[in-house]
Amino acid sequence: MKLITDTKLELIRQGDLDVLVELDRHGLLMGPGETVAAFAERLETLRRNMQQFTSEIDAAGVIEVFDISLEKSGAIPRDVFRSAQHVTRELYDFEIDWVPGFYTNKRMGLLFAGCALYSSDDYFALFIVRKAFEKKERWLIYSRTELLAHELCHIAHMGFNTVDFEEMFAYQTSPSRFRRAIGGLFRTPMDSYAVLGSAFLLAGAQIVNRLYLGMVPIYQFPISLFAMIVIVCFGVVGGRYLKSLSMYSRARARLRELVDEAPARAILFRCSGAEIREIAHTAEPRVWLMARAAQDSRWRVILHKYPIR
Repeated sequence: MKLITDTKLELIRQGDLDVLVELDRHGLLMGPGETVAAFAERLETLRRNMQQFTSEIDAAGVIEVFDISLEKSGAIPRDVFRSAQHVTRELYDFEIDWVPGFYTNKRMGLLFAGCALYSSDDYFALFIVRKAFEKKERWLIYSRTELLAHELCHIAHMGFNTVDFEEMFAYQTSPSRFRRAIGGLFRTPMDSYAVLGSAFLLAGAQIVNRLYLGMVPIYQFPISLFAMIVIVCFGVVGGRYLKSLSMYSRARARLRELVDEAPARAILFRCSGAEIREIAHTAEPRVWLMARAAQDSRWRVILHKYPIR
C-alpha cells in the first residue's frame, strides 16, 4: 500500500500529528484507547495483508478469502467508488480509497446486495457487491452508491468495536429521509430478529385465531400475550434508539458551541459511544475536549484536524 510507508509508520510511532491527520483523511482512524504504537502495528499488519492479497490474486487470478472465491476479473474499478467517497467526505470528512472490491454473486442470498467483509483482529477488508451493479447504479431497492458509502463507514470504524451508534452513522449516507431516520433502529441482527420475529409470531397467531378460535379479541388471552411480546420488543428497541438519538443531538449541540456543523458531525463520528454520551452530559465541552487531548493521542489528532474556537 502506497499510503502506508515505513517512513510514515516511524512518524506515527513518534506521534506526528500531520501524518496521523493524513491517514485519518483516508479513513484510517485510531480506535478508542489505542496508542500510536498499537496503531502503527495495526497499519503494518494491514499493509502486509493487503500486499499478500494483491500478490496472490495477481498471480493466480482467483483467491479465496472469508470463504468466498473471488476472481481478479471481477474487481470493481476505482472510479466506481468515487460517488460513495464523495458522500463520506461530505458527511464525515474521510475518503477510503484502499479497500478492494469485487462483483460476485457467490454466496449471495436472494435479496442480498453486498457488504463489506472485514476483520478487526488483523485489519483486513474488502467489498463484495452483486454483479447486477456492474452495469447499473440501482438493483431492486438498493443503490450502489449508498451501499458502498454505508459500508465504508463501517470499515472506517474497524478499530472502534462499538455498536451503540454504528448503524445510525452508516445510515446517514442514505438519500432516503426515511432510512436516515430509522436506519439505526437495529443495532445488531438480534434486534431485527426480535422485532420482526415477534411481529410474524403475532401474525401467525392471528391466522390461527381466525381459523380456529373464532377471532378472539386481541386484548384477550392468548392473543394478548403475542401482542404484548410485539409491544415489548418494539418498545425496548425503539426506546433505546430514541435515547441514542437524543444523546447524539445533545452531543452535537455541545460541540456546535466550539465548531461548525460539519466538524461537529465529523468529531462525533470519531467518538466511541461512551464519549458521545459524556459530551452530551458535559456542561463544559471545551474543558472536556482539552482534558481528553492532554491524555489521549487520538484526541490530539482530532483537535489538530478540527481546531475549536
